[in-house]
Amino acid sequence: MDDTQVTTCNASVALSQCAYVLFYVQTSELEGDSGEARCPGMEPEVATSTPRGPESAPHFTGPGS
Repeated sequence: MDDTQVTTCNASVALSQCAYVLFYVQTSELEGDSGEARCPGMEPEVATSTPRGPESAPHFTGPGS
């Protein structure tokens, strides 16, 4: 299902689609100029980490799959 546009549909159409979970990263005042998140009181070398790609998840199937 393409979620770039939202339209009304009946329940049977919605329930026939594969489910997924979408996570958003909140941008806050804790981010410095570099865009890296930092916790108050932490030293920069502790807060700095290597960027990672999305973590893979096992394929889940549910009722009716």
